Amino acid sequence: MALTIPYRFANTQVIDASRFNSDFDAIVAWATTVDTDLAAAAADIIAVETSYANVGKGAFFAYQATDQSISGVIPTKLAMADTGTNAFDTNSYFASSAYTPLIAGAYQLNVVIKAKDAANFNDAAEYITVYIGKNGIGNLIPLMTLIGVGATTGSASIVLKANGTTDSFAVYTLSNKANEISYVYFSGCCVKPD
Repeated sequence: MALTIPYRFANTQVIDASRFNSDFDAIVAWATTVDTDLAAAAADIIAVETSYANVGKGAFFAYQATDQSISGVIPTKLAMADTGTNAFDTNSYFASSAYTPLIAGAYQLNVVIKAKDAANFNDAAEYITVYIGKNGIGNLIPLMTLIGVGATTGSASIVLKANGTTDSFAVYTLSNKANEISYVYFSGCCVKPD
């Protein structure tokens, strides 16, 4: 008589019941292997669940509360707040018009911006370039350029890595002529934690 023991659902081992005593060590070895494999699989599942527990965390939505003048000389960091109607900051990572997430990983950042109006932004030779500044003005990543044809609106998204301690993100603009921004919406969240 043979005793069939499934092994990892793909292989089977057959042990002759008449030789049960002599094969006892094989059964113990098999059980230990299965137990070790299951423990490793459970640890992997827990690790995956833990790493994705932070997806969507640190979400924020901030905006510019009033019209803001921008210079044509140097990039201007846009002033924004995370308070007021529809603004939020789930983990208090947004301060001083910058987002400093404390969870290491990849973040999707979104910007919507509108030039003031046709009276201020009306020449096709005018432009406003919008950047995400990572850790200040020294590392500007271009997102979009608005061309001077009136009350122009643009939007862009980008995914950037944050180290979870010191990396911060802010919205900057640069224009070839002094202009005004009517509004800026800045939002984001963690899309893949490290």
